[in-house]
Amino acid sequence: MVRQRVAKSWDSGRLLASVVVGESATDDAEEADTFPLRIALTGPRGTDLAARWTECRDWVRSHENAGGYRIEWREVNDRTLGRQRLPAAAWLDTIDDAAALCGVRRDLTRFRSALTETPTNLHDWVRAHPRKVLDVGEDWPLLIDVVEWLAEHPQPKVYLRQVEVPGVHTKVIETHRRTIASMADAVGIPSVAADGHGWFERRYGFLTKPAMVRFRLLDSSARLLPGVTEMTLRVTEAAHLRPAVSRVFVVENEINYLSFPEVAEAMVIFGQGNEAPSVLQGLPWLSDATAFYFGDLDTHGFAILDRVRVVLPEVQSLLMDRRTLLAHRHAWTIEPQQSTHDMVHLTGQEREVVELLRSNELGPGVRLEQERIGWQWLRDGVARCG
Repeated sequence: MVRQRVAKSWDSGRLLASVVVGESATDDAEEADTFPLRIALTGPRGTDLAARWTECRDWVRSHENAGGYRIEWREVNDRTLGRQRLPAAAWLDTIDDAAALCGVRRDLTRFRSALTETPTNLHDWVRAHPRKVLDVGEDWPLLIDVVEWLAEHPQPKVYLRQVEVPGVHTKVIETHRRTIASMADAVGIPSVAADGHGWFERRYGFLTKPAMVRFRLLDSSARLLPGVTEMTLRVTEAAHLRPAVSRVFVVENEINYLSFPEVAEAMVIFGQGNEAPSVLQGLPWLSDATAFYFGDLDTHGFAILDRVRVVLPEVQSLLMDRRTLLAHRHAWTIEPQQSTHDMVHLTGQEREVVELLRSNELGPGVRLEQERIGWQWLRDGVARCG
């Protein structure tokens, strides 16, 4: 019982946090166990002694023989057995005793070593996240160096590759970016709100990979350039195009993109899933065409459609309807985890499909991936987009 209680405290980080308490200006006893550590023992009552003598004796001996902690005793008086001593609590005088009891002395040594390398302005953070220090392992000094570099170079406007810190390469920062961000915020390094792909770079002012868009014409008689029907460009550069198209189809499956039916005065764009809203937002000429979005018939596909409609309010969904879903029962698969996003930009019919999927009325986690939709069904659906 004592070992389990101490192990739980170790796993939660409360034991490790006690190593830092006293070294910070904002000590908080609730964040750490303090030593000597008293652990109350719930054992037999005095009235149990005579009736359950063998069991009580074995319980007392188990604590006497356990080792690793000292026992606080209490006396009880039994009519039959007379005055007896029972363990009331276990005491661990130091964190070293606790670590020895749990078999984690080596980890405690590693943590203390890491703490000696940690500047005092990060001690509050270490006390709040002691287990992360152990999880980071040998990279811990490098993370400290990155945070100090950020403090000296706020909003640096360079790529991660250009961070000049001995031993630090891009992979180190990418692997530990959430921990670095938490540490950086704790010491007040300037940042801006950012989420999604490239959030770390944008948050701390690094350069990011340029957003790219891939598109091709669906009209065999048209060309983007002489002999060119397909391009991949930076979104910022594609924004200056003025393609002569009246319809634009956005699809999420590459084979669907490559094999999409021929359509006069039309273009197909490879949507890139969750990146689709930001990519499409950067193409102002889309507002001059009728846009259609073709995604998977699952909750995440509709969540992307919902976000696309924020930047393209007039976009229409293609084959993301109940009729298409029910006509392809043979092609259904299972969506591992459904989106719980509140999809306020869907039409009434689209929301009905989402609720049908979420209800599991058709089966658990039903989904219909766009590439499983019949080819002729797709051709007929596109033909209706006149």
